[in-house]
Amino acid sequence: MGACSTVEPLEALFEYQTRRPAHLAPLDAPALSPFERALLVANGTVTQFIESYTGQAVEVVRLEQETCRAADASWLEPEGDEAVIQRRVFLRGVDNGAEYVRAHSLLAADRLPPTVRQGLDAQGSGLGRLMQRARLETFRELMWFGGVPHDGGVCPTRAYRVWHGGRPLMLINEVLLPACRLEGAA
Repeated sequence: MGACSTVEPLEALFEYQTRRPAHLAPLDAPALSPFERALLVANGTVTQFIESYTGQAVEVVRLEQETCRAADASWLEPEGDEAVIQRRVFLRGVDNGAEYVRAHSLLAADRLPPTVRQGLDAQGSGLGRLMQRARLETFRELMWFGGVPHDGGVCPTRAYRVWHGGRPLMLINEVLLPACRLEGAA
């Protein structure tokens, strides 16, 4: 038998963990369910990941989407008064109605391919699937994670950037809701 390998600490996978927003509580990663830990570092479409794990369809429910100016989008490295799309959604199981993830995204509007911009206007379109359909070559950079208050407890949250063409295209913040803990215990 060979030597045992060790898993890299979760903190080491997040490029800006030491600069995470002050409102985020520290998170005890070993206390998270396996499903939550896997979601924190998932590097693909979160919707597909949840569907694969739970064995049911997951719908993207858009709560808000508006185009504004890049005033609070420094992580996207905007040029001038570049347009930014702010989008809030949640991912919900179609069969069980469980809410798995709430997400807030900032997207550099003028850097998005036309097919992705058009897809954003359709209810139920997730960013990951839109990028797949557009065959958009991207790189995801894990930024930070922590905990946020939710219904008397603390839920894990993470942020990551999606890069395209050497520039940040999206900043996505996701909160893993209690359904992720329950699914992880299955």
